[in-house]
Amino acid sequence: MIELTVPVCTVHQMFQPCPPCAKQRARLRRQNWTAMTWMLIFAMFFASALWFAVGGR
Repeated sequence: MIELTVPVCTVHQMFQPCPPCAKQRARLRRQNWTAMTWMLIFAMFFASALWFAVGGR
């Protein structure tokens, strides 16, 4: 399951993260964009289905 999360790096590591944290940040960023894309697609599908259900064109 995809979760919207943040990396485990502490605040002082945010500007120069260690390699594992940088890799995790990149992976989580990709997962977040994927999750947001799927949510947008579902929202558009749901809105169009609702539109046609209430008598839209």
